Amino acid sequence: MKLNESNISGFTLIEAMGVIVVLAIIGSIALPMFVNMTVKAKQAATKGYMATMRSVTNIYYGDNMYYPYQNSVLPNSDSICNYDTITAPEQKNRNAWVPKYMSDWPQAIRISLQNWKSSNNKVHENSSDMRIVDITPNPKPQEAWDEEIIYNCKTGEIYLNCNLTDKDGNLIYEW
Repeated sequence: MKLNESNISGFTLIEAMGVIVVLAIIGSIALPMFVNMTVKAKQAATKGYMATMRSVTNIYYGDNMYYPYQNSVLPNSDSICNYDTITAPEQKNRNAWVPKYMSDWPQAIRISLQNWKSSNNKVHENSSDMRIVDITPNPKPQEAWDEEIIYNCKTGEIYLNCNLTDKDGNLIYEW
């Protein structure tokens, strides 16, 4: 039986290559948008954690008429201030905020496209540790401080210890 060439259907190589080129162009436009959306989502989640920490600190103040650790003697000292740290899992589960005011300690989230490392090469975004300080005016980001969260127990203010900028060019420290 002889095949009739007019009944054979399909795509030519040129048509298939054209479709692939169009898909590649669409992908090259969409992919950066999705990457940026991931960074925006992570930054929004981090801002949410910071808002939660600030809210529960104010609730703590309303219950007790002083901020967490405000009346504590902070054991360590460096050239800038006295401080204490919350680093270990058991410290994070037994502190002024958890479990009465928050169910869990905030998670560490990567908040920038760049890594920021402290002077001893600890990557900032891998930690959710807190440094409790008692200095006034408020602490500025200190590269030597490994802790991700800086909490000023005299004023109840909470910051991220990071000198990077967010997607809009704002300093993350100023969130």
